[in-house]
Amino acid sequence: GHFRSMPAPENLYLLRRNQANNAITRLANPNNPLPKTVAYELGYEHNLADMFLLRLAGYYKDVTDESRLVGYVSRDNSVSYSVPEPNMYRDIRGFEVTLTKNRGEWITGFINYTYMVSSYGYFGLPTYYENPALQRESERNTALFDQVKPVPQPYGRANIDIFTPMEFGPEVGGVYLLEDIRINLLASWSSGSYFSWTGPGGTRPGYSNNIQWKDFWNVDVRISKTFKFGPAAIELFADISNVFNIKYLDYRAGFVDAKDYDAYMQSLHLPEDFSKFGYNNIVGDDKPGDIRTGEYIPWDNSASDAQKDEWRKNKSYIDMPNLSYTAFTNPRVVYWGLRLMIEIK
Repeated sequence: GHFRSMPAPENLYLLRRNQANNAITRLANPNNPLPKTVAYELGYEHNLADMFLLRLAGYYKDVTDESRLVGYVSRDNSVSYSVPEPNMYRDIRGFEVTLTKNRGEWITGFINYTYMVSSYGYFGLPTYYENPALQRESERNTALFDQVKPVPQPYGRANIDIFTPMEFGPEVGGVYLLEDIRINLLASWSSGSYFSWTGPGGTRPGYSNNIQWKDFWNVDVRISKTFKFGPAAIELFADISNVFNIKYLDYRAGFVDAKDYDAYMQSLHLPEDFSKFGYNNIVGDDKPGDIRTGEYIPWDNSASDAQKDEWRKNKSYIDMPNLSYTAFTNPRVVYWGLRLMIEIK
């Protein structure tokens, strides 16, 4: 299909001025063309034993005329403003596999795996200078014209409903104690993001996306039970986010500054390939995102093999981020509730 979409309102109507001198700093352009998406999808569905539906699909999207802010700066910097211009392009492609069970007396739901790659780029420069020297310097920066091609990050999802049939279990006073109990499981997984690491400081030339952050896992659960009394019904429920209380260290989360981040990365026992960067890497199988939960014990090469094995098991040598209260933003949370429903005829 071919689609046109509305741009963000600020790209249509915004006029921003500097409060100090009333100079215009941002100017919208309502005459820009609408972003265009051309999408293709090819799918195949197959019925399995009249119980499951298997769906395979591949897709491709080509997006053009998306806007980005382009700056214009006068020779003496007295005029400096930005305008949205339709010089961004993007394409998305991938495939997905979905197994669905829509019918059943005890369980329904779906499991999905998606592999997607997105790349994007720009035409022209992000800033234009009236000063010829600055303009030539900007034009020589070839990195401004590179197409961004991220490393693929596949992800998976599962939504499973487990429930008991009506009139199931023992009956007490006309109420079946075990009927209509529902447990909903919402699980998600995402492959860790790739980034560059060549030791403390800046990234060395020639290295890009040479290491991967730890994968993300999460499971949410909702448990509910409904009691019916004639036209009225009472539902008791509990919503539990991150039911297994999985501690996930977000990329760059919890670090005070670059030195704190470098200290964490240097404390990891990374594969042998990273020993060539000259910061005394201790070879191991750690991944960025690994955490220490116990006491911090600096690594000591003179320790016994048994002691080293214990440190490796507990990852006691990892120098955790100093802002521990912002390092983990997905704690287990439990909400209890009661819902009253009345059927009115």
